[in-house]
Amino acid sequence: MAIDLTQSRRRAVAALAGSMMIAAGLWVSLDPALAPPIENGEDKYIHVAAYALLAAAWAEALPARLRWLVIPAVAALGGGIELLQGTIPGRIASPLDAASNGVGAALGFLAHRLLGRRGQ
Repeated sequence: MAIDLTQSRRRAVAALAGSMMIAAGLWVSLDPALAPPIENGEDKYIHVAAYALLAAAWAEALPARLRWLVIPAVAALGGGIELLQGTIPGRIASPLDAASNGVGAALGFLAHRLLGRRGQ
């Protein structure tokens, strides 16, 4: 059974999901106890996937006239988190992680445009 959400409810659910992803991302990214032991670059896939989901959620949450903000805002969030990580013991600021975040933001936005409700 499919759930038929109105446009405003769909946007509210997407905004809630996007906000929860931001909160979880901040916690995982800035908690020194959660520093990942990944050293071979596989974490870049995680960055791309996480920021793609975040961008797609916010592309759905925002009205069409504001969606152009999604890629720069999500990429800036990822870059800002990387800068903050440089100030936390046990963490490092990684330009490659920031770039992966930006790639994910662009891919998530593109996926929303190609697969989502473009004009709403």
